[in-house]
Parts: sequence; C-alpha cells; structure tokens
Amino acid sequence: MLKRYYHRDNKSDSTAHEADNQKQANEQIHQAASVACVTEDDEAEGMTASNTETIPLYNLKQKETVDNVVVNPELTAEQQVEVKQLLNEYREIFSDVPTATHLIEHKVELTDMEPVKHKPYPIPHKMQEVIDKEIDDMLAVGVIERSEALYASPLVLVKKPDGSYRVCVNFKELNKITVFDPEPMMSPDDIFPK
Repeated sequence: MLKRYYHRDNKSDSTAHEADNQKQANEQIHQAASVACVTEDDEAEGMTASNTETIPLYNLKQKETVDNVVVNPELTAEQQVEVKQLLNEYREIFSDVPTATHLIEHKVELTDMEPVKHKPYPIPHKMQEVIDKEIDDMLAVGVIERSEALYASPLVLVKKPDGSYRVCVNFKELNKITVFDPEPMMSPDDIFPK
C-alpha cells in the first residue's frame, strides 16, 4: 500500500494539484515511503499518555488461580459443582504466569547444515543490566532455557512506549537458510464459522 509522495505547496487543493502535475512534468520526482500504525487513539477517549497504564508483557509471580474464576450464580447447584470439578481438574492452566507447552514441537528445516553464528551487537554498558534482568526473569518463568547449541543470533533491545525495553533476537541470518513453509494459513473468515 505504499504510494509515491508528491510535495505540495500551501495552495488550495485544485490549484496545488494542477501545479503538482506541472511540476511532475518538469522536475524529477522524489520518492519517499512511510508506514504508519495507530495502536491506540488516546485523544478520542479523552485520555493522555500520562494516565494510560501499560500492560506488562508477563507476570513473574502468579496473581490469579482457578480460585479467581467466577462461576455463574444462575447455574443450579449441581451444575456449579460440575464446573468447579472441571476447573480443579485443569487448575494448572488457570494461571497468569506463562509457561511452555510440551504437547507439540516445532521443527525448523534448514537449507544449509553449517551453523549460523552471528557475533553479538555492541550493547551500551548501562543496558547490560536491563538485558541480564530480562533474561533472568524469562529463565525463571521458563519462557527460555539455557542452550549450548552451535547457532547464535544477536540480541536487540527495543524501546517500548512506556520507556522500558523489550529484549528481542535478530534471526535474520537464520531465516536466510530456513526452508519456507508454503502451507497457507486459514483466514479468520474461514476459522470463525467453524
């Protein structure tokens, strides 16, 4: 959806359009591309950036359990007992702390068996503390695990709107040798009716 950018003077739209058409005929056109994304329109809801609350990426300590699930009081006593039994049977999934699943495994197929090793990007000394804390937190929760694999990709710090940082990994070099999976994903319009 990128479109060519035409610089316009501060004239009326019709006059500016005619002048631009004339300029295009006489001058070289400069091209620019931009992508914009509005994630939240604070002003529309009367909110300012100072009073908006940022949602944490994940919790390190469990704050919610199966005991926090509200069972509909309009159910019969027998139905409420059945629901509570079902909740207790699967109580480990009612948590606000993320965990890893062991039900499925993803396999990345490569076109080249030579391991991709990319040296780390230089990190400012004061940012090393941010990285260490984030890695320790993810290790504690089980989102990541220690590895002695021959592959290495560099870390990247991405600044979030609230001023904190998100630790990401640049897998660009690994992606270059990854076999593309041509399996098309179903569209939401196909999934939701099912």
